[in-house]
Amino acid sequence: MRIEYICHACLFVDSGDVQIVTDPWFKGSAYCGQWNIFPKPVNTEILDKAQVIALSHGHEDHFHEPSLRELPRAAKVFYPYSWYGGTTEFLQELGFKDVVEAAAQKTYKLSPDTSLTYVVNSLDSIVVIEAEGKVLVNVNDALHSFPPKIQDLFITAIKERWPKIDTVFCGFGGASYFPNAIHCPGKDDVEIGEAREQLFAHSFCRIVHGLAPEVAVPFAADFALLQPEQRWINDVRFPRARLAEYFRQLYPEAAESVRIVAMYPGDVLANNQLVPNSPYRSQFVEGGLKHLLEEQYRDEIKALTSAPQIGEEDARRLEGEIIANVNRRKDLYADQLGSIKFSIKVQDCPISPCFNVSFEDARPQVTRSEHPTPDSLLVVRTSSRILRHSFASDWGGDAITIGYGLDVDVFDPATIQSSLDVACVRLLTRQPSASHYWKQEPLRMARHLISSQTTRAWVTKAVLNPSGDYSDKKTNDLMREWMFRSKCEVCRACDLPLLDDKFAAAL
Repeated sequence: MRIEYICHACLFVDSGDVQIVTDPWFKGSAYCGQWNIFPKPVNTEILDKAQVIALSHGHEDHFHEPSLRELPRAAKVFYPYSWYGGTTEFLQELGFKDVVEAAAQKTYKLSPDTSLTYVVNSLDSIVVIEAEGKVLVNVNDALHSFPPKIQDLFITAIKERWPKIDTVFCGFGGASYFPNAIHCPGKDDVEIGEAREQLFAHSFCRIVHGLAPEVAVPFAADFALLQPEQRWINDVRFPRARLAEYFRQLYPEAAESVRIVAMYPGDVLANNQLVPNSPYRSQFVEGGLKHLLEEQYRDEIKALTSAPQIGEEDARRLEGEIIANVNRRKDLYADQLGSIKFSIKVQDCPISPCFNVSFEDARPQVTRSEHPTPDSLLVVRTSSRILRHSFASDWGGDAITIGYGLDVDVFDPATIQSSLDVACVRLLTRQPSASHYWKQEPLRMARHLISSQTTRAWVTKAVLNPSGDYSDKKTNDLMREWMFRSKCEVCRACDLPLLDDKFAAAL
């Protein structure tokens, strides 16, 4: 098996008798221009040979329309069956004739010697490729941001079915505006950002230790933010080149049998041996490539300084669009509406840029002013383009919640402790929820849970014990405390090792 690392989560897998592309995002930006591939790919021509496209889930950095348009339409496309429909029709509209909505746990023959299986976790999935006795487990984003108990369920299920795993690719970096885009008194953004990235790196090592492959590769974190106020987030990333050493510190007994291999665009794994073809290897400075960001995105960075402003007529239309979207979403927070008052500072609106949102008898009200109103709980800083993208489609809100499309200034810790900040942000998105989807597509939802055995196991546990180790609530409550803790306190609360001074300095 030959695996070429294209960029981010995109791999080109040649099993010997079939060529497979995974999670294509290799052309252009994602999340309404917020995410930019970094470092850029160096060999996308090889993707023209694709016979199979294996998509793990629907987030734009794994399922990218402009990139999909560059791939051969004759390729057979696989996408995991989920509770949210419409994917098959979308792919067919792009020109792909052979689309398979793959059932969880079912093995599909791609060729006489190669097969593919999805292990589904809610809206994410793990992709397992088998070829001539070799097993590649592509975890992508499906586990490292989930609680340890959920990770363990999937690790056990995978190992029961595939006791010997040759290669693992697994995500190790974080998406989502929380906690990096939340700013409040006393919070050290950089320290908490570092702790968050260490948590994801820690999860990568934990997953790899459980799956025990011969080789593990950290990936799916090749993106950079270009907005001046967010560039610091690029700098707090856990360096992939340091993960082998971190794994050794955590699991010294396993470090001899599991190799952690850092790959860069153009590198190849040939039968699990690294072929270091990437031209970036000769460009490292202090072990990294951060110095290339200005060079690769010079024009895009320059364009940010001269972004067009919206006129007054457009601003009035935006006011109506905000009211319509908040009205659409308000039922999710019916018990909190009386407490919700916040301001949206639309940064490309030159006159009265603050759109102040409140509720009167559960009806959303929007006023405009030069400055946020004194009783605002928080200020959301974003652009009209991001807001409109968020309002435009069911998953448009990903530009905000995943893509760092805003910054939030919170004035009172009580707002965070009561999760009112979450309510304010979510009112500006348009994302379907599984609980509401039950009513629209009950048969599809039921089929999804029946076929996704491991997902069903943890969802059942979470429903039966809403404050337990499998619930979002417990995880979210723990993370919300990050806003009021030091990095050391966060590490202790999350059972992360305090790194020795030498290793910490190297990071």
